[in-house]
Amino acid sequence: MKIKGIDFPRQLVNALRDDKLVVFAGAGVSMGDPANLPSFRGLTRAVARGTGRTLQDDESEDQFLGLLRYSGTDVHTRAKQELSQENPHSTDLHRDLLRLYPKSKSPLIVTTNFDLLFEQAVDGLFDSEPDVFRAPALPLGRKFSGIVHVHGALDRPDEMVLTDADFGRAYLTEGWARSFLVEVFRSFTVLFVGYSHNDTIMNYLSRALPVSETDRRFALTHDAKDSRWQNLGIVPIEYIKTSDNDHGPLLRGVHGLANHARRSILDWQREITEIAQKPPTLDDEAMDVIKDALTDETKTRFFTDAATSVEWVAWLDERDNLDGLFGSGELSERDVLLSNWLARQFLCEHPDELFLSIGRHHMRVNPAFWRQLCRTIESCEDAKLDCEILSRWVSLLLATAPAQLESEHPLFCLGERCIKNKLLDRVVDVFDAMAASRVVVKRGFSWPVSDEEEQSPRMDIECAPVSDHHTINELWTNGLKPNLDLVAETLLATVIEHLTTQHRTLTTWQEANRDWNPVSDSRSAIEPHEQDKYPETIDVLIDAARDCLEWLATNRPEKAAQWCDRLAGEESPLLRRLAVHALSFHNDPNSSEKIEWLLACMDLYDHAAHHELFVCLRKTYPKADQRQRMAVIDAVQAYRAPIQEDEDTKTKTAYRHFSRVGMWRGGLGVALLICFRPFRLAVPQ
Repeated sequence: MKIKGIDFPRQLVNALRDDKLVVFAGAGVSMGDPANLPSFRGLTRAVARGTGRTLQDDESEDQFLGLLRYSGTDVHTRAKQELSQENPHSTDLHRDLLRLYPKSKSPLIVTTNFDLLFEQAVDGLFDSEPDVFRAPALPLGRKFSGIVHVHGALDRPDEMVLTDADFGRAYLTEGWARSFLVEVFRSFTVLFVGYSHNDTIMNYLSRALPVSETDRRFALTHDAKDSRWQNLGIVPIEYIKTSDNDHGPLLRGVHGLANHARRSILDWQREITEIAQKPPTLDDEAMDVIKDALTDETKTRFFTDAATSVEWVAWLDERDNLDGLFGSGELSERDVLLSNWLARQFLCEHPDELFLSIGRHHMRVNPAFWRQLCRTIESCEDAKLDCEILSRWVSLLLATAPAQLESEHPLFCLGERCIKNKLLDRVVDVFDAMAASRVVVKRGFSWPVSDEEEQSPRMDIECAPVSDHHTINELWTNGLKPNLDLVAETLLATVIEHLTTQHRTLTTWQEANRDWNPVSDSRSAIEPHEQDKYPETIDVLIDAARDCLEWLATNRPEKAAQWCDRLAGEESPLLRRLAVHALSFHNDPNSSEKIEWLLACMDLYDHAAHHELFVCLRKTYPKADQRQRMAVIDAVQAYRAPIQEDEDTKTKTAYRHFSRVGMWRGGLGVALLICFRPFRLAVPQ
């Protein structure tokens, strides 16, 4: 997140928000006005002044101070005098580092400085004075708050860590500094301020850095390109100096970060609203404010309440902020806000940008976002949603519909809206989606078997449309049935495809009897029938196919004839029944021609279609010529019951002959045929 020219990593900003950021303050924090304290190297040279010894460029400070002490110099007292003599005062940087913690009761500051300038700068920032810890009495590193002088402080000069012997006790023999730091580095994200990669103190601190979790350690520096930061396992955060002694960018960056941390919710609302009311800009800091806002539910609400420019859609999508809306998981509260905003703000007036976003995500839409789009279409004002846009949305939503719908209501609402806008082709598409079948496998009943026989589990298979009867019937009754003159052919093709697929699926599980179809068996008649007064969803499809065929037979007989020819040859018994039923309504062929078609295309002993065959022959036989009547009788006589050991085949054959003629001519007609028969019927003796 870019603040005042410094790009602070998101992980650091999030840690600060969650009170999980510890600031490590080095000598550089106290070197500016009005503190003007020296660096550790400068302090070492000051302590050596007058001793006759000089710190060499290649000599480390701790070892040099150790030699001074060994030679009799009281380095601790001299260090205290050097750091206290000018009566230093805290800097703005001290105060801004403390200001990073507005929400907590106390700051999380660890300093290797001996001065007490943080304690001086704390005035008025917290409700109570923060705890202060001085080495070697350090708190638990995994759980602390306050200001920790990990190398000691001026008010206890003898305990300040200055010489190599002091560092040895702190990090090796007694190890209190190392123990504390290891726990801090394991438990918190840390930010080093006021250090360089080659500081002696940084070299000691690095010994406590765990090898893992290197992505949780950061340092503000002007030499970020130096590879030694990475060698220490620290991520550099660069600020640009305009001159050697210009650390103004660092001060402004920390001040800006502190202001960011201390923003009130009203401040956030005001700034986010001001940015969001305009299209996305090239201002990195402004855009980073929006990025930060989108990590928080409340701030996201400020954005969605204010943003109206369609350019925000692509801007958010390119930065992966909309990924949740095109995944399969449960939406977060933030994602819900974004989904509502996108649908409400852009579905009607700027749909193309949403279409492109869906396309960019390979036509995948999160089920919750999909439902929100459907709800918005349902409630959208007529004036805002013209027919062309609605048609595109319905097409897209049907293509991206979830595999398992919690409810058919969204589809039904799409269909109702299309009916209202007279988009009948889209109504057929919605009907098609609602008519799709779903296979359900259940454990069925199995008859007991003997101990010697191996019993496999019986399975019951259901293959029915996903929609409930009431919902799909409303769409059929209110939208499609009154408009058969416009949709009959399209709708019929759609329904026949579903019935064919259903039969194919069912017979996959019943290979021994490919003529078996429980849907056909449960339907008493294709026409309305009193025994079918408790319809199921599949009955809506059968009714739709029947009514489409009847309309075609009446208004487009050539097209109806083509359908009859096709359906008569289908494996599905339900489709054969529809073909025979449609023939009854066909006006062009006379009765003799209809009988000729039946004899050529159908089996008069087709058990599944027996009802429709009887109905059709009852209508056509009395009006047919003598030649066709005799052809029917010959077809009846041609039947021979299969030979079985336990049955009287002759009697069974005669009974089937009798039942076929009797059903479509009536019992009296059979008796007369038998009495005057110019042809022979096999009848029971």
